[in-house]
Amino acid sequence: MTTSLNRQIISLALPTLATLLAEPTLILVDTALVGRLGVDSLAGLSLASTILTTLVGICIFLSYATTASTARYFGARKPERALRLGMDGIWLAIGLGVLLHLTLVFGGTTILGWFGPEEAVLHEAQSYLAASAWGLPGMLTVLAATGTVRGMLDTRTPLVVATLGALANIPLSYALIYPAGLGTAGAGYGTAIAQTGMGIALAWVVIHSARRHSVSLLPSGPVCSSPSRTLFR
Repeated sequence: MTTSLNRQIISLALPTLATLLAEPTLILVDTALVGRLGVDSLAGLSLASTILTTLVGICIFLSYATTASTARYFGARKPERALRLGMDGIWLAIGLGVLLHLTLVFGGTTILGWFGPEEAVLHEAQSYLAASAWGLPGMLTVLAATGTVRGMLDTRTPLVVATLGALANIPLSYALIYPAGLGTAGAGYGTAIAQTGMGIALAWVVIHSARRHSVSLLPSGPVCSSPSRTLFR
């Protein structure tokens, strides 16, 4: 019995760990590609990516909260309620993603200036931050949708999506950096496209399940905060 339980825990934990590495992996690819552009470009990307990974890390509650709330109701054989919370979590993720995107687009220069970079580094950091910020709604959707799917004991789908997204980011970023001539900004746009694709793919999995159980796809108002409330109970 103990061996069987341990195997089940491992089967859930390992794909989950791999999924959490999605954002760092995307930035690692960008770092490798941008490194050929020069020291200023690499320093600018490093500065901007630090801000982005910090923001995504702060928003990790979207994944943990939806996992807890979805698993609770799915285990109680109430999949409709589980998916309702999952959909609300996705809407919350989109809203936060848009808010953070606007903050970085209009206030990114100020935020980067707090670190006192040289002018050339600041320019490269601005380029990457503004371009990559477009992917924040998608990346936060990945967190919320992953939590929902994971709460329903499916860790394979998020792992597959994260892997495909990381692989797709390589040719996307390369094409936009070099053939398209966008430089550091190209790396940001490539990552943003990959993140958006991952978000759409995982959101579709949740939407498909919600339709199958006749759950509304629209946010349910105040209930949209219920995933985060569940986390702190």
